[in-house]
Amino acid sequence: MNFLRNRESVGWGFFIGLLVVLIPPGVWFAFAVTYNTEGPLPRIFLGLLTAALVSGILTWVVNDILHRRRIAAMEKQRKLRTRR
Repeated sequence: MNFLRNRESVGWGFFIGLLVVLIPPGVWFAFAVTYNTEGPLPRIFLGLLTAALVSGILTWVVNDILHRRRIAAMEKQRKLRTRR
């Protein structure tokens, strides 16, 4: 986590890494929720879309947390400077 310590946002690398990790569960989910009459290509596409959406949401949440932590740290520094 030292890699993320001085970062403002996690960006595309985090998104791509999460996407690669979430593709197998996404495809499994797509095969679980669709009918057997559906061909494999639409099911795989649905799994990729699901993985991309979940990766995007998780990346957004992590970026928001990092942003709020940075704002809190800046606010803390500002309060310390005004007390002096």
